Amino acid sequence: MTDAQHKHTLHTSFNMLADSVIVIGTNSIIQIANQAADKMFGYGIGELIGLDVKTLMPKSIADHHDTMMQSHGSTINNVGQSRQVLAKRRDGSLFPIEIAIAKQTIAGAPAYVGVVRDMSLRVQAETTARERLHMLTMAEQMAGIGYWSVDLLSNQLSWSDQVYRIHGVDPSLYQPNIADAINFYHPDDRDKVNEFMAQAIAQKSSFEFELRLLNKSSQVRYVRSKGDVEVNSEGDVVALFGVFQDVTEYKMIQQQLEHRNRTLMQTTIQLEHQANTDNLTGIANRRAFFAEMEQLLDSLKMLDGGLGLLMIDIDHFKQINDTHGHDTGDKVLMEVADMLKLNTRGLDMVARLGGEEFVVALPNSKIHHIAPIAERYRQNIETGISEQLPNVTISIGSTFVSANQLNSMAALPAKERIETVLKQADLALYKAKSAGRNQVQYEELML
Repeated sequence: MTDAQHKHTLHTSFNMLADSVIVIGTNSIIQIANQAADKMFGYGIGELIGLDVKTLMPKSIADHHDTMMQSHGSTINNVGQSRQVLAKRRDGSLFPIEIAIAKQTIAGAPAYVGVVRDMSLRVQAETTARERLHMLTMAEQMAGIGYWSVDLLSNQLSWSDQVYRIHGVDPSLYQPNIADAINFYHPDDRDKVNEFMAQAIAQKSSFEFELRLLNKSSQVRYVRSKGDVEVNSEGDVVALFGVFQDVTEYKMIQQQLEHRNRTLMQTTIQLEHQANTDNLTGIANRRAFFAEMEQLLDSLKMLDGGLGLLMIDIDHFKQINDTHGHDTGDKVLMEVADMLKLNTRGLDMVARLGGEEFVVALPNSKIHHIAPIAERYRQNIETGISEQLPNVTISIGSTFVSANQLNSMAALPAKERIETVLKQADLALYKAKSAGRNQVQYEELML
């Protein structure tokens, strides 16, 4: 049998095994790898052959592999014990394996045969079992549940050791009684305890409460008590009994979570406001404009009025920036935004779309309202800008969409409806700028 035939026979035999088998030469190159090994390490069938075995090792192991082979390789024969190490898949992820190595002669040359098992599921199961045992132990320690009973015929109160510990008293030095037990509660909660007890006795029912306790060191502890009544053969309540638990840590966590939730809600509101607000001018930004417009277009279907839209552009704004500087340009933008906002109704919306371009939405308007409103904006900007700033004028493109037109557009996606209206106002703005700026132009919406 030739060497190639020998290796082929071994490969075929190894493919019948469920375990992964890898054979390397003294140069660490993989000579044989069965299909189970290919699959385990994430390679296609036959792709492991010819790779350096260090490819399958994390760097911390691969760095020492050649030294180990030079120092100990000649001493490896049949190894009776397996060992667990980390291996590396093709995608770079590490996973635990159990490997047993034996030195063999294959095709007349020394080789090392490794039988490899993926230990991921076993390690995961062991880890999960340890974690569950640890959590169970902690839960039992943290729960700290005690029990108590009251004999109503003798007025005798009994506590378990845990109840003594919660109250901070030594069971060898203190004998509880009903009056003292109630006085351990916070002054604001004592009447509640009496009410729970009296109601349980009167109604022959169970009860549960969570109240504040002042232990022997005057520390406030939150306790939960759950109890029931014992009734004799005549139907009279003769005893109360129940369980008692210190829930202070849980209460603190609950209060922290409630505080965190409030803080998170406030932060979310702030972030939402920031996401919808232009940082410079403080008015709505492009994102907020489209979101608000979508709601406006839907709500206007139910109203008699239509929607007016003004596209506003600051004239020669680049020249203002170039001549007076960007700080002055920013002040112009802020003042224009303030003046636009000052002259709007409660229903109207002003937004900065970007650069020196603004938009004003006029919901529930009539077509004859649009021109006077736009002209008022233009005049206010021309005459009302601060004397400390350069002269500023604006060009305005206006359009109007009626209630009937809104209804005819109802089947279109919201973004398409908005862009249709914006396009008309933008055409009007172009006309205003082409005609010399500092004026209002109107473009009728044609559907």
